[in-house]
Parts: sequence; C-alpha cells; structure tokens
Amino acid sequence: MSDGVNKLIQLGGRSSGGKKYVQPMNVICTPEVKEAIIEFNANLEEICRLNPEHFNRTDFWNSGKTIPVKMIIKDEQIRKRIFEIRGDQKRGVRGYKQEIHQILVDSLANGCISIEDRNNIRKFDITKRRLKDFRYYKLGDEIQDRRFKQFHTAFENYKSVSQSGNHHEYNIDMAKDTYLSGDGFVHSMDTVWITYTVAAD
Repeated sequence: MSDGVNKLIQLGGRSSGGKKYVQPMNVICTPEVKEAIIEFNANLEEICRLNPEHFNRTDFWNSGKTIPVKMIIKDEQIRKRIFEIRGDQKRGVRGYKQEIHQILVDSLANGCISIEDRNNIRKFDITKRRLKDFRYYKLGDEIQDRRFKQFHTAFENYKSVSQSGNHHEYNIDMAKDTYLSGDGFVHSMDTVWITYTVAAD
C-alpha cells in the first residue's frame, strides 16, 4: 500500500469517529480509495478476531505476496520418494507434479509432514491449489541459484517474498543434498519452502 493511500485511509477513519464528536458528513474520494478503506477495515476486523501472536505486513497490505510457509518432512522415505518421482520426470514420465502434490497432501493429513504458516489471513491451503514449480538443490548446482536463505529470513521476520504463479498454484523449494551458502547458512534437507501468491483485489 502506498503512503498516499495509507494517509487517505487514516483520514477516512478520523472523519468517521464517534457520533458524540462527529456529525454526519460526506467524504469525497475515488472508488479506489473507498474500496481500499473498506478492505483495510475488513482486514482489521478479521485480524482482531483471529488475535494472532504476531501481526505482519501481509495482514493489511493487499499486494498478492505472502510469507513463505515452512514444511518439515519427518519421514525420510517420503523425501526419497519425492526425488524418485522427480527423477522419473527426466525419463519422460508425465504427471510427476500431481503425484508429488498428492504425496504432500496425504503426508500432511497423516502427520508425516508438519507445516508452519505465519500468514494470518491468507493462509496456505494445499488442497485448494496445484503444484506449479518444483525446484531443488543438489551438489554441484550453483549456490546463488537457490533462495533458501531469503525464504528463511522472510519467514523468521514475518515478511513476504516475490513469487510467480497465480492464486490457484504454489511452488516448492527443497534440497536433495545439504545446502551450504558462502556465508555459513545451512539449509536442512528435511525443510521444504512453500511459496504462493493470493488474489490481489
């Protein structure tokens, strides 16, 4: 949300204070500002209802961006199976993304995978999306091509990241081998990052 729109929302709120102090008035503004005020207030009511431990920018800023979701694979056999399926894709086996997606859905349901989602209002629901991109790191790949540290930092600081795809899709990033960045960051092989966008009104 731009600073200009933010100030207009604050002004709109001040002009509709308690009836004891403010008489009825007409606020002249563009339809875009009116919708922004309505959406902001709706989000504020929703976040107050949820009463989360932490607030984040995505609760009030409708950009389509979200905080990366952290997934932990508890069963090593599941992780191995995912990479077996990914390898099949290179041999011409189709439908590997759907198969990986179904493994994730089933594993979440039976507790073999845990998930931590720090988005408050626009939470991730894997059952309502399809897998768009499956990206992974293996030994020999360029370290700078992977965004593990960026996802980790955004997650820890409750910040969103830019991502591709529409609001019916999601992407996953994981490591086949232990990932070591040049500055000492280590990405565990059992950690999977889910990134996705939401529809921006």
